[in-house]
Amino acid sequence: MRFQSNLKEAAKSMLSLSQVGGTFGQAIENFETRVGLLSEHIDTKKVKFQVIYGLTTLEYYDGFVFGFQFERRNYPPIAQGGRYDSLCTKISKRGKSIAAIGSMLRMDFLEKFY
Repeated sequence: MRFQSNLKEAAKSMLSLSQVGGTFGQAIENFETRVGLLSEHIDTKKVKFQVIYGLTTLEYYDGFVFGFQFERRNYPPIAQGGRYDSLCTKISKRGKSIAAIGSMLRMDFLEKFY
């Protein structure tokens, strides 16, 4: 239901979880590639990475939720996102199931602190 790591070790740690690594192996490999590209610009050991399944303070998210945050808790998250399928289904004119995912990335914080 919850996973935390620093960004640099996140993919490796997720692959070691047998159910997660097997089911989401390709997605985790793609994630690892992106982290590698990001590490050319920032120290990915300093960025916390977490995945939470369930509701957060962002009430419209209803499934997989993720966030990147500095170790200093007084800063807002660098990035957040997740699934909000239920919200889209409720506002759909036909009540049809709609898959939806969203995210935000605060580039101003990355430039400011790295």
